[in-house]
Amino acid sequence: MVEAERTLIAAKDGDLQTLRSLRRSAPFAADGFGATALHYAARTGRIDCVKWLVETVGISPKVYGKSGATPLHDAAAQGRLECVKYFLGNGSVDGDTRDGSGHTALHLAARFGRFDTVKWLIERGNSNPRAKSKNHMTPVHFAASGGHLTCLELLVFKAGYRLVW
Repeated sequence: MVEAERTLIAAKDGDLQTLRSLRRSAPFAADGFGATALHYAARTGRIDCVKWLVETVGISPKVYGKSGATPLHDAAAQGRLECVKYFLGNGSVDGDTRDGSGHTALHLAARFGRFDTVKWLIERGNSNPRAKSKNHMTPVHFAASGGHLTCLELLVFKAGYRLVW
C-alpha cells in the first residue's frame, strides 16, 4: 500500500499514531477526487486528527477537492458538528463558502437531514438560510426534497419565509 493511501485510511479511521508516522506524506495525500486527509478526517468526525492536520501539519481548512468541496462541506454533509464548529470557530473558513455547484455547508447539512448541524450553522455559524446554489436551490429546497421535515420547519422559520395556503 502506498503511503498516501495509508495516510487517507489513517485519517478516516482516526488513527492519529499512524498519521504521525506518515507525517511527511500527510500534506500531499489525496484520492482521485482530490479529497485530502483533512477531508477524510472531517467526514468521519475524527476531530483529533482534524486538529493535528491543521495545527501541526499545516493543511489549510480551505483546501478544495475536485468538486470544490472543502472539509467543512464534508463535515456538514455527514453531520460531524464538532468538526463544523472547529472549522468555523478558528475563523479560517467562512460558513457560506461554496463548492463547485454553489452549495454551502448549510445546503449539504439540509440535504442529508443533519438537524443539529443545520441548527448550529444558522444560529451560531452565521450561515445564510436563503443562499442559492448555481441552480438556484436553497437549503429549504434540499430539506424538502429529502423529506427532512424538522430541518425544513427550522429553515422556513429562520429564513423568514411566509407560508401561504
